[in-house]
Amino acid sequence: MKITIRLLLLLVFSTLISGCLDITEELSLNKNGSGQYELRVDPGRFIHSVSNLIGEDSIPDNSVMPMLDSTFRIKEATLRNTPGISDVKLQIVGFSYSLSYHFENMDALNAATANPGAEGKGLFGLQLKERIFSREGIVATPDSNETEDFNPYLSNMVLSDGTYTAIYHLPGKVLSQQNDQAFFRDKNHTVVLKVSLLDIVTGDVSVGNVIHYHRR
Repeated sequence: MKITIRLLLLLVFSTLISGCLDITEELSLNKNGSGQYELRVDPGRFIHSVSNLIGEDSIPDNSVMPMLDSTFRIKEATLRNTPGISDVKLQIVGFSYSLSYHFENMDALNAATANPGAEGKGLFGLQLKERIFSREGIVATPDSNETEDFNPYLSNMVLSDGTYTAIYHLPGKVLSQQNDQAFFRDKNHTVVLKVSLLDIVTGDVSVGNVIHYHRR
């Protein structure tokens, strides 16, 4: 799957945030292929840095992150009309955002997580009979028409301290997984990946994985 630099930066809501952004993607998979998905974005470290400069009382709620706020609210409305998606919940605590929902199957999940205008294969895959769950990686190479807009120095400044965490809870003990950066948790029923946003953009790490689990 190919995502350009410009679109990737939009997806991680990182415009002009000096790297202090933490993104968590958490998925709980049931035996029948349904499950729960949650996306959390926390710009707390950025807000803390700003408040130290101008004072916490000078920062009105959600005014520092208008793009983040509008993106989550638009996504919430879209999800409520997505087939196979239910129990959509948007939670806003301070400057942190959480969007969660139940998905009936992988088709519903892929429709819910697809980029605007995206075509073809989705991010997630599941072979129920073989008990294999997969997540596509991201190719962040700039398109030729975007190369002149790509500024490695700016990307380093914007994303250097930002983190991306993926947490996958499987319906059985994990037998194997293919991402060298990931590790097991919860008696090998959970796979966790935590990497730098900058490393994703530069291609130094992959968020993709193929996880083979045992039937519980």
